[in-house]
Amino acid sequence: MKQAKDKTGRPIATNFLTLPDKNVVPDYYERIRLPIALDTIEAKLNRREYPNLSAVESDLKRMVTNAKSYNERSSVLYEDAERIRKTASNWMVKHNPAYNDADYIAVATPIPEGLLNGSTPLGASGGAAVHDSGGRLRRGAAVSSAAPETPASRPKKRPGTSGEREPSSVDVELVSKTFMEAQDQIVEGIIKYKEPQSGLEIFQPFVNLPPRSLTDYYHTIKNPVSLKGVQKRVRGVHGRNQPTWKTDLKTWDAFEQEFSMIWKNARLYNEDGSDIYNLSVELEEFFNARLAEAKSKVQEPPKMTMKLNMSAAAPSKPTIKLRLKPSPAPQPGSDPGAARNSATSGVMVDNGALERQKLHVKAGMNGHRPPSSSTPASGDARSGSASTPVPATGYNHNNATGASPPTQVNGVKHEAPAGQSPALVAIRPSSAAPDAVLDGRRTSIPAQTPQLASAAMPPPPSVTPRPPSSSPHPHPSHLQQGYQYHPSYAAPAPGLANKHRAPGKTAADALLPNIRLSAHPGLKLAKDWKLDIPASPELTQQSVTLTLPSTHYFIQITPTIPVALTSRAFKVFVTVNHNRLYEVTKPDRAKGKPLYEGRLEPGKVNRIEVEVVAEVARPEARASPVKAGGIEGEKLTAFVHLMRS
Repeated sequence: MKQAKDKTGRPIATNFLTLPDKNVVPDYYERIRLPIALDTIEAKLNRREYPNLSAVESDLKRMVTNAKSYNERSSVLYEDAERIRKTASNWMVKHNPAYNDADYIAVATPIPEGLLNGSTPLGASGGAAVHDSGGRLRRGAAVSSAAPETPASRPKKRPGTSGEREPSSVDVELVSKTFMEAQDQIVEGIIKYKEPQSGLEIFQPFVNLPPRSLTDYYHTIKNPVSLKGVQKRVRGVHGRNQPTWKTDLKTWDAFEQEFSMIWKNARLYNEDGSDIYNLSVELEEFFNARLAEAKSKVQEPPKMTMKLNMSAAAPSKPTIKLRLKPSPAPQPGSDPGAARNSATSGVMVDNGALERQKLHVKAGMNGHRPPSSSTPASGDARSGSASTPVPATGYNHNNATGASPPTQVNGVKHEAPAGQSPALVAIRPSSAAPDAVLDGRRTSIPAQTPQLASAAMPPPPSVTPRPPSSSPHPHPSHLQQGYQYHPSYAAPAPGLANKHRAPGKTAADALLPNIRLSAHPGLKLAKDWKLDIPASPELTQQSVTLTLPSTHYFIQITPTIPVALTSRAFKVFVTVNHNRLYEVTKPDRAKGKPLYEGRLEPGKVNRIEVEVVAEVARPEARASPVKAGGIEGEKLTAFVHLMRS
């Protein structure tokens, strides 16, 4: 205890080592009837006067109580006394066997009766109130001196509680009270309750909340509640507004739950055996007695109930009725297209167009040419229509498909007779190759191409046509007889187009004899991973497929390039998911083994490509240089499936 220090390293027991000098502080011994210091406790320990650790703890509590009774709360001595109390209590809880008993409560050493006879009266001491560890006002030390405690009289509750109290001036009958008035009467009675022995309002420490300067209290207590706070809720006070006199606690259970937070918070913040802790036990017993009395005399207000009548039939939904009248039959000799259905406003149907469409569909299903339409020219306005004809689009009827474009008049589709055959008479197979240009004009297959041998039905219009190929070489089946295709592109170099090695070449002559894939050292895997991919003996372009766990998302690519050790010109291309990588420059890297680093994407197949293009080696038997443009290449494609984590 003598070596105890605060957070700043300052000793806290300096003023408690010895008793104060009577000549310097004479009034100390007039107010404190049982002075105790650390040297007093130490001397009794040396004389073996303590039967157990509980007696030592009682003397320490008496020393702390004396310091708090004599000094002001804001003084350094008061704060040091509280620090000593906490230090001693923490040590005793761990080492004192008495704490194994759940009912054990540590109390200060009682003052002998001989010293109490000459004690200063309460009025002479001024009745100065001191504060407990929780920062709340409690009864003065003189009050505790007036009510001596003995080891045999350590009651868990004060006399006067649980039905033994004397009625105070605020104890009135609850029979004629409303529910809100009964709650308010309980709170007001507890606030003004006076202990019969001392005449003090013992529950004053719980009336208001501790000051906000006591930051550790509000860090510990998440729901602070005081007697005044409960009273405001009972009276319906919200903020600074006037009371509504309508309680917020609509049931006795809600009232009890709110009130119980007062003693629960007191026991959570204060240590077992402290004055506030013991006082909270008295508050709980006192409140429970008053609450039981109020419940027997005042009933809770009736709860609001809501009844839903589910028997009533649901309202009928609004309905919409449509009346459709048949269109009038066309008169003999009149234009069939002139008959229109005007029964519904804004809806017109060309019956003539419907008949023509039926004929077209029927002829197509039978494999015959549909009859020619007798539709008037686009320039002639149809009777009964206010719309103007669609202008001609200038479409060439002798196009590659041999079909004429559809035209529209008054919103009705019309087909030109030259391109109505669904039997594919004049339709040539579609080709992705562009039309060749001969003698400055575009050539196309004439519309009079021979009919296909098969009279099969055309594919349904829902089938998506094959997208055109990006290859400059058209498929031979797309070419017609008598047509000569003239490509207008430059063919690739033979060295790159051929995937097979030249005759006499082996893997020893490869531009990429080996490619190493390895996990990046920065991943710090439990086991290093690497994979060597040798060159193929027959092919210059090869591919591999592998699967890696999610932890191998960052890899290194190290190709072996022997051509780098020669004077031949070469170029290296390394990509990951079509993103080009660049060589990681390191001073200790060996020539011909560049290093590349790339990141893989989880949950997908990543594409790694390594390609080398180099100048063709000069023949040994000839000293003349190779022809310009002689190059060769080699490529590896690795498909890496990186699993998800």
